Amino acid sequence: MITLLEDDTMTVSTMMGSKFVLEIKEQVESWEKRLGYLGYVIDEWLKFQKNWMYLENIFTSPDIIKQLPAESKLFQQVDKNWKEFMNRAKKVPKALEQADYEHGVNLRKFTENNKKLDEIQRCLN
Repeated sequence: MITLLEDDTMTVSTMMGSKFVLEIKEQVESWEKRLGYLGYVIDEWLKFQKNWMYLENIFTSPDIIKQLPAESKLFQQVDKNWKEFMNRAKKVPKALEQADYEHGVNLRKFTENNKKLDEIQRCLN
């Protein structure tokens, strides 16, 4: 998906450099913004996935849950958000729809959850 995104971004960039783009310039600029936004969402999604996978192994341990109850509760919230998002992605496997360019809800959720995961990792350290 990342390779396709990079290819499409390059295509749109090439179109923007063409002297023939004037008739469709507005549409090409719109796609340029949407693809850039999608790239940002994918970056946050991958960061979320990486951190979630690391911490999920830790917070499935009963000992850790007893020793770090506040962090465990925070992780449970993030875990719930992760599973909800992945279920939605499974039902609608279209990257642009998941990016939610119009409203930015998913990007905001990824950013918020990444901050929570960073906070949990700081507490673990």
